[in-house]
Amino acid sequence: MSETDSDQGNITIFMMAQLRAMNRKLDLALDTQQQHGERFGRIERDVSEGFGRIERDTSEGFSNLRDDIRSLRRDIHDVKSDIILLENKVLTTQSEILAILHRVGDGGRNLDDPPADPLAGR
Repeated sequence: MSETDSDQGNITIFMMAQLRAMNRKLDLALDTQQQHGERFGRIERDVSEGFGRIERDTSEGFSNLRDDIRSLRRDIHDVKSDIILLENKVLTTQSEILAILHRVGDGGRNLDDPPADPLAGR
């Protein structure tokens, strides 16, 4: 086995390890997205219940309306925060995947070190 074969084997092992790591990160992103989906379902239910309370409160008067609107605003703020967090995680994962794909597209030259300047020896 030559040194080139050994280097190719090391690159292959490294790439497989990187792809497994990316797979775990994608699983984590999907799990996070599922958890947020469940949370969004609960928030949607809570919001619809809030609107139901608002309808009842208007028949009784506007005493609780202000509190329900504040609660609804907090829920909306929580949803916005969750969406931003999820978007950041997905974008980070996509960036990491693209970086790996770029490295793979370079034939493994960019795995550990920057590419050597082909014109440096001239």
